[in-house]
Amino acid sequence: MFGSVAKPIKTSISEEERQIIQEMIDDVYSQFVLAVAEGRQMNESEVLELADGRIFTGKQAKELGLVDELGNFQDAIDLAAELAGIEGKPKMVEYGKKSPFESFFGLFGRTGPWNSRNVFGGGKAASRFE
Repeated sequence: MFGSVAKPIKTSISEEERQIIQEMIDDVYSQFVLAVAEGRQMNESEVLELADGRIFTGKQAKELGLVDELGNFQDAIDLAAELAGIEGKPKMVEYGKKSPFESFFGLFGRTGPWNSRNVFGGGKAASRFE
């Protein structure tokens, strides 16, 4: 029964399968609301007012207290290095598959809304600081 729930070709689901999927969605949603409430020091009711499927711009999310700062990939690296106590410029080491676009354009191909992972669905890569 469970094997057929996620088949992409399936065009209809049984009521039992629909119920299983809905329970999973409800559980993930509850976990999300609790994690946001705890992580952002917000009441659960405050989070529920926002967690209705809308998307927010970075500016809106900051105004609502959902993020602390706005920035780019390099800003995130710099902050992570600062929080980890790394002195000087951190060296990023990436493991994993790179798309031809990333290989050709380097860091430029990895940053911004038009990066190759967003545009071409490139492979996932793990990163670490040294």
